Amino acid sequence: MHVHVINADGEAVIEIGRKARLIWAGGMKDKVIQEALVIVQDHAEMLAEAWEKIHGE
Repeated sequence: MHVHVINADGEAVIEIGRKARLIWAGGMKDKVIQEALVIVQDHAEMLAEAWEKIHGE
């Protein structure tokens, strides 16, 4: 289960789980990636529920 985080500079793919984990990133600054990891971690339950609605369990 993962999310794509996109900004003007690039993209990151972050795994949703007990601890958010960076899978891949291109073009994004490290600070932005770290901020995205915190946001994904803080909203992991909601993101996982949305992912399951879209992709199924």
